[in-house]
Formats: sequence, structure tokens, C-alpha cells
Amino acid sequence: MADQMTRAEIHDFGVEVVFGFLQREGHEIVAVNTDPSINPQIVARKNGQLEFVVVRTACYPGKGELDAPSKANCIAHAEKSGAICYFASVGIANASGTTDAEMALPVKGAGYHVAFSGIELLHGAH
Repeated sequence: MADQMTRAEIHDFGVEVVFGFLQREGHEIVAVNTDPSINPQIVARKNGQLEFVVVRTACYPGKGELDAPSKANCIAHAEKSGAICYFASVGIANASGTTDAEMALPVKGAGYHVAFSGIELLHGAH
């Protein structure tokens, strides 16, 4: 059986997806922390506005979910810092899979389908 990605590697994959999205959208990346227990994962700036982005990643059929305490803590941190707080949910599916069970296997080095539809505003201007 092929090596499977760890939870940390799955999370890192999602952070990379969101990092690339933010760069393409013109955000300046200030800092990245891939530890899912420390929020936010990405600190960015756009048009002078500080932004916090919390990232969660899950394997097919799931998508990353943010629990209520983490959401509340990040919003409070953003308020104190004058930042806008966003959430990014990422889902990955093994592109080689032909069944639900195979698509749910996070195999290292495999190709992946990514479910990501942008960042969701949690708190702040806009």
C-alpha cells in the first residue's frame, strides 16, 4: 500500500492552496504558520488592510471545518489587531480514485482534485 499523507501534510497542502490563491488575488503574504492549533495560518495584507486567514483541510468527501471556539478566538485576535478575519475551507480528493473509498485516501505523491471556493469573511470590513 502506498504511503498516506499525515494530518499535518494534508493541512499543509490546504495552506499551500490558499497561499497561492491569496498571491494570485494580489494579497501580500506577511506570515505563514502551518500549525492548525495556532490561528491564523496566514497573515496577509491587501490595500493596507491586515488580514488573518484560518485554513482547514479535509479529505473527500469532507471539506475543512472551523470549530466555534477557534472561530471566536480568531475573531477576537483580529479585532485586537485591527485585522479582517477570513476562513478558507479546502477539500482534497485523490484523483486516481475510482470509488469513494479510493478518493478519500490521501496518498503521498498522488494527483488531487481540490475543492476550494475562496475565502469566507468571518469578521471585519466589507
